[in-house]
Amino acid sequence: MLAIAENSWTIFEAAHLLNRAGFGGSPSETKALHALGRTAAVDSLISPTEPLNQFPLPTWSSDDAVISDFRNRQEYREKVREAKKELNSEAAEKLQRERNQKFQRENRKQAMEAQAWWFRRMLKTKAPLREKMTLFWHDHFATSVQKVREPAFLIRQNDLFRKKSLGSFKELTQAILFDPAMLRYLDGQNSRKGNPNENFAREVMELFTLGEGNYNENDVSEAARAFTGYQFNPVRVIVTHNKRQWDPENKTVFGKTGKYNGSDVINLYFEKKNRLVSW
Repeated sequence: MLAIAENSWTIFEAAHLLNRAGFGGSPSETKALHALGRTAAVDSLISPTEPLNQFPLPTWSSDDAVISDFRNRQEYREKVREAKKELNSEAAEKLQRERNQKFQRENRKQAMEAQAWWFRRMLKTKAPLREKMTLFWHDHFATSVQKVREPAFLIRQNDLFRKKSLGSFKELTQAILFDPAMLRYLDGQNSRKGNPNENFAREVMELFTLGEGNYNENDVSEAARAFTGYQFNPVRVIVTHNKRQWDPENKTVFGKTGKYNGSDVINLYFEKKNRLVSW
């Protein structure tokens, strides 16, 4: 262990801390941080007083708005289906294209609003380390609006990263299993018993937790069976585990066998990760 640094420090060290633990600071912000002393400055970054809801999320990302939007789109799709029965193929194709373009315009508008909301927060926050870690986790658990196509899911994921930004990596990974944006991005919605999708199982091992060389293809295929049955519930605006679509039979992952679900397998990932670190 390194010796604890002295509490006295220079203004240049304070500026360096703001650059590394945040997004830099103005001269006045740097002076204010420096005046706290080294120890209190670090504490202020790790335990910020700014509340998580200091910057309210866009109204279209609320539960009620997401539920309403889902219902409206379902109704609109049904109207298009009924209208297409009365149209020739060319007119039906045009109507379908107009429907798609309508949804795309709405999504682009919300995506731009979400980006602007986050940029403003990064600029104005008084909790820079928390916000920088939100950016870090956004890069680590990578998703994209082009694939997810639901800005409300992505901004809610962004808020999840913020809430768990300085906490347990394992708890965050467990939360990602129930994240609608990740479910959509890695095609987990249709992963069912008898027809598992391996995308999430592979990415969690390869990119999120263990890295290449620390698992084999059998681990991936067996874990994928554990990740079956996770589906987005539009009424409750959460991901739930549908036991009827989950493979309840034994799976063998990293040499251990059990009737694992997704949360169980993530625990196995971290058990292996801890063994690797201890070596």
